[in-house]
Amino acid sequence: MKRFSGVLVLSLSLIATIPPGATGAQPSDDDLADALRFRRSFHLDAGEALVRRSFQDRDQFPDDAWGVPLTTDEAADMAARLRRQDAATAALEWAAEQPQYGGAYIDQAQDALPIFLFTGGLASARDRIAELLPDHPFRVERVERTFDELLETVDLAFDEHETLIDLGVPVISLAPDEVLNGLTFVVEQSSSEMRSLLQERYDMPVSLKVGRPLQLDCAGYDSCDNPLKGGIRIDRNNWNEENPLCTSSWIARKSEGDGARVLVTAGHCIENNGGTGPNINWKHDGAVFGNAVGKKWPVGGIVAVGIISIDEWTSGQSQNRLHFRSPLAGSTAQVYPIVATKSNNAQVKGLAICRSGARRKLRCGKIERRHEALVSVGRQMTDMWVVDFDGDGGDSGGPYFTSTSEFGDAATAFGIHSGSDEGWNPNGGEGWYSTVQNVDAETA
Repeated sequence: MKRFSGVLVLSLSLIATIPPGATGAQPSDDDLADALRFRRSFHLDAGEALVRRSFQDRDQFPDDAWGVPLTTDEAADMAARLRRQDAATAALEWAAEQPQYGGAYIDQAQDALPIFLFTGGLASARDRIAELLPDHPFRVERVERTFDELLETVDLAFDEHETLIDLGVPVISLAPDEVLNGLTFVVEQSSSEMRSLLQERYDMPVSLKVGRPLQLDCAGYDSCDNPLKGGIRIDRNNWNEENPLCTSSWIARKSEGDGARVLVTAGHCIENNGGTGPNINWKHDGAVFGNAVGKKWPVGGIVAVGIISIDEWTSGQSQNRLHFRSPLAGSTAQVYPIVATKSNNAQVKGLAICRSGARRKLRCGKIERRHEALVSVGRQMTDMWVVDFDGDGGDSGGPYFTSTSEFGDAATAFGIHSGSDEGWNPNGGEGWYSTVQNVDAETA
């Protein structure tokens, strides 16, 4: 199974939406569920009465930079967490290159504390991480298996998934579990007998999560004036329905040939909507901006990415920026440049992350699993990252990102939205994405 690691530096740019604190109204059931999920994910006050009041009293909950209403103190807490996880990047990348590396994760229950796992050499690892992460708390722990051993077992289980199904394990996907130092299997239904079978077969701890097969149908931010950018609605030229078809992720430049600029989105957005060709035109806000010229969505592949050319007039003014907007009433959009990308090794479990999608707008949460192999999804995929918040038809291709603590009103790119397991479930659904590093490696 193909995987990439290491440091990737690209010149990108992004757009963001930071809302004005306005008087709110009663939240919808979906918005309430999403706010409850976000607060529980980051161990903020999640009492239902308080969360309802947060939508109604925007003077006390003026900040929605994370897509949900937060107090000024809560927003400052989230900003501090973001600074901590950004500060840990170099240490996370160093740790992943060590032969005794057992994984790493961010513990949001302890205010974004980085946890580094090794099978040995803890004292020397602790000393080196302290040099790379000065003035920040962290923890180093011993585990039994290296992260490479976990990945090898994921590959083994993925290759024999049909055997697992025959044994009564309706596996949807699987991924390493750093906290468990074992594997997490997503299955259609679970039982203690199933867990015992998997633990015995692979000789390591196993957790089961009940899910549904990934929905990759490209169904359905409507008007975002030139220049083109990531995080906006895009549709086929003959698409006139109310719901968006897909979302743009960012502007890229071809590394070969004429070096032309192109718009990047999800692979199935291209394949399921006419494929590629000079007459397969795509539009934004009613105007055609280019035609589909390529896609990478192979069976068993590590990316789901589509490429749309940008016409000469638009290309001259297109910049790599990203647009996002909170779903809360009164929110406004701002443009942030993308000034950095996050490498695979730095995208660990527990990291805070957001997505901008044409259908569900700004949604935020944390990374739940990485290097996930998707088995029962209609199109098998490997080396995907999973977040603890859902997406919907029309969000496909949307960029995953965070604002960057180092550069102020700017952003760091993480990846491209590929799909979700529920269609739209704000209370328990998950989303999948292809990392920017994998996309760059596969489309260079």
